[in-house]
Amino acid sequence: MGTYASQSDLESVFGTVNIAKWSQLDATTDNTTADTVRIAAAIAYAESEINDRFRTSRYQVPLVANSTVPRSLVH
Repeated sequence: MGTYASQSDLESVFGTVNIAKWSQLDATTDNTTADTVRIAAAIAYAESEINDRFRTSRYQVPLVANSTVPRSLVH
């Protein structure tokens, strides 16, 4: 899904139920099922903000770690 974070990263921080409810914009739909398209779009938006922040710095984007993405960047 994302370069820096995934849906499971969001769920581990904010909870599966909370992410499912947040991802549903239509109050008349079943908000116990996550809208994975909306979650992917939110992650893509956040990652583009991260890349834009570092684009004019000494760092090359997308940021790449040697083994894993640092937890501070995921959060």
